[in-house]
Formats: sequence, structure tokens, C-alpha cells
Amino acid sequence: MRFVTAFAMVLALGGCGLVALPCKLTRDLAEVIPGVGGVVAAPFDACAKAID
Repeated sequence: MRFVTAFAMVLALGGCGLVALPCKLTRDLAEVIPGVGGVVAAPFDACAKAID
């Protein structure tokens, strides 16, 4: 069942979305850091936007 769910998620993301996923996940994790999260997340946000 997990494989089916993971496969469906990969198909939904498509080409560029799948490639940008590491940048997006890192950005989301960095934004959680209090105070400096936005500054730390900015390069990862630019990375994801450039790929998309």
C-alpha cells in the first residue's frame, strides 16, 4: 500500500516538481527555525523557483 501511495505522489509531482522537491523540503524545514528561518530558507526558495 505504501508503494502505491508513493508512486501516486511521484506521478502527481511530475518532472520539474520531483527535481525541485529536495529544495522545497529543505526550505520548509529551514523556515521553522525561529528568528533566522526566513533568511536561511531564501536560497532554497530561489533554488526551487529556478527549477520550476
